[in-house]
Amino acid sequence: MTVLIFLGVLLLLILVHELGHFIFAKLFKVRVDEFGIGYPPKAIRIAKIGETEYTLNWLPFGGFVRLFGEEREDEKLSPEQKERSLNHKEPWKQILILLAGALFNFLLGWFLFAGVYYSGAPLFWDKNYVENSTLMIAGTKVGSPAQVAGLSIGDTISEVYLKDKKDEKPTLLSPDMVAEFIAKHPGESLEFKIIKKTGQTEVVELNPAQGIIEDDPSRAAVGISMTLVSKERFGILKSLYLGLKSSINVTKDVLQGLVSLLKGAFSMSLDLKHVAGPVGIASMVGEAAQVGMAYLAYFMALISINLAVINLLPIPALDGGRIVFVLYEWIFRRKAPAWLENSVNFIGFGLLILLMLAITYNDILRLIYR
Repeated sequence: MTVLIFLGVLLLLILVHELGHFIFAKLFKVRVDEFGIGYPPKAIRIAKIGETEYTLNWLPFGGFVRLFGEEREDEKLSPEQKERSLNHKEPWKQILILLAGALFNFLLGWFLFAGVYYSGAPLFWDKNYVENSTLMIAGTKVGSPAQVAGLSIGDTISEVYLKDKKDEKPTLLSPDMVAEFIAKHPGESLEFKIIKKTGQTEVVELNPAQGIIEDDPSRAAVGISMTLVSKERFGILKSLYLGLKSSINVTKDVLQGLVSLLKGAFSMSLDLKHVAGPVGIASMVGEAAQVGMAYLAYFMALISINLAVINLLPIPALDGGRIVFVLYEWIFRRKAPAWLENSVNFIGFGLLILLMLAITYNDILRLIYR
């Protein structure tokens, strides 16, 4: 089920991205030869409307738009063909067509965030206290006391105390204070009053142990990550405002993360601990879906905006890399030499594959040992 949900999310995000390219290409009268759902080989032709063929393909990992003149082409084109070719459009039009995919991913993220705010779904807070909030379990570590006891994502903690001293408890039910309370009682019996996702209430006894937190193995823990959630429904305009604000904040966070990643790469101290690839994202999508549709929508918004930012990086094989070559042509009034463009694309694509393999390897290790 997790795999199917992940494929569905990936399909939606990439189709929205390609729809951006498609709409702007049509707007600037670039010939769109094919709009494909999934990747070749082709399964069936759904329809042909005008000059565009709409296809369903066998590899269900997203989609693509095939534009006339997207690749370097023979200059022996008729004036009519050049008029419809992407490579013969004014540079600013090419750039807008290339930017459109990221723009549509950003818009999707914005509207998903806004939808979560408007629906009155539980909202995540990174603060340590929010009025009328509840403390929810956001994750459990495999093999930890919490996971063995049956605690799961979406359960809420209504009370924590020492088994034999019920008046000894955290001052506030916040992630930091509960974690600190747990750390102060290694080996002792703590009782957690849990409200399950089904609404059933139960008391679970847990004994904090060391060696659970990788970054701080000496610190006692029970193997849960926690977040505050609260329910509040906003109007349409306020939801759109908050959705835009969240989208901008996520964009800033992604950019800061990329800067840190680049600094680590140049200083030979690259840390992929907090970077997720397809395997890691699939796992997180599955966990979000377990909690509910609102959380899945929230997570989809995060991925969509991440996709928008990363796709605009000036890396060959990404839209950002293609924009760099269009800017070169615009500035120097001539196209970059074919050998240079092909070589840079080949090297860039190879580096991307190596990075993806490293991240996927890290994802698998994290799933095994988390």
